[in-house]
Amino acid sequence: MPIEVPAAAEIVKHVIENQRRTKAPRRKQPAPLWSRVGQLTGHGSGYSQAICREYGFNPDEIWAAQSKNHDGWTGEKCERCKGTGEVDTAHSFGACPDCGGTGELYVAALDKRAAP
Repeated sequence: MPIEVPAAAEIVKHVIENQRRTKAPRRKQPAPLWSRVGQLTGHGSGYSQAICREYGFNPDEIWAAQSKNHDGWTGEKCERCKGTGEVDTAHSFGACPDCGGTGELYVAALDKRAAP
């Protein structure tokens, strides 16, 4: 039985969507989406930005955070405490207020749990 291959446009959209969810390894700062698309396609910044726009993506988006459990926790290091869970609180260290001491990045917009 032959496999039905999706249309080219659907394949391109799927590839770009995957790039949105993938943080760039070996970099201190993730690259914008157009740069990651350019690395995949071999195009420069102009064409890569146009490709992103053509398929409805923001070419300047840095990283689309994900929460696997839909609870707001992304699995990435907290930006404020750099994943340590502690911050300097006027002469001593205490739990990071952004991550509650977990060291993990929390994005409230990704928390899909029912409110109490």
